[in-house]
Amino acid sequence: TGGGRGIGRGEALLLAAQFATAAPQGPAAVRVALWNGGGCSARCVAAMTKGFTGPPTPPTTPVVAAPEADRAAAVLVHLTLLAVSAFMVFYGIKLCMETWRQTIGELPWLPVGATYLPVPLGGLVTLVFVLEHMVFGSQAERAIVTYDHETPQGEAA
Repeated sequence: TGGGRGIGRGEALLLAAQFATAAPQGPAAVRVALWNGGGCSARCVAAMTKGFTGPPTPPTTPVVAAPEADRAAAVLVHLTLLAVSAFMVFYGIKLCMETWRQTIGELPWLPVGATYLPVPLGGLVTLVFVLEHMVFGSQAERAIVTYDHETPQGEAA
């Protein structure tokens, strides 16, 4: 077993088994973090984590929002995304135009404005996607998305 300092064989095997199966839970996670990062002995870490019971248990019943709250949250998300993407398009275009005549020292043929083009283009793609989502709804049930979930007519089970 472990001497005056360091981790004991039993605790080392327990920690190795926890790491092999999943991330350590509760006190073991704290012990590993402190022992690995803090340079403490096993006795020091055990004293520091004594009485630790781990994270609180999650509630057993899921919280379900009312349909009105879902719709209000969806509108808020859409408006926020529209504002952010419009900001990216407007100010991204201004940024590209203001830096278009500057050059990069290592690549004199490439304007600096060209390196900023993904900002307004990404904002434009996001803007179009949000508008599409607002007008046509979710894409989750469209045929183009669910084509691999359908069974061919000759192979019906």
